[in-house]
Amino acid sequence: WIEGGPTDLDNLVLLCRRHHRMVHEGGWQLIKTHDQQIVTIAPTITFGELLPP
Repeated sequence: WIEGGPTDLDNLVLLCRRHHRMVHEGGWQLIKTHDQQIVTIAPTITFGELLPP
């Protein structure tokens, strides 16, 4: 919803607190396919992000 998705029940996914934070604070994405399956996409981390400044 926050990124312009439809505000209807068909667009909702029930998540526990941990997984809700992973999506909203950790960069994970959930995508619902045409056949109503949920695909999880992990955040991308580049090698440079792992090194100290």
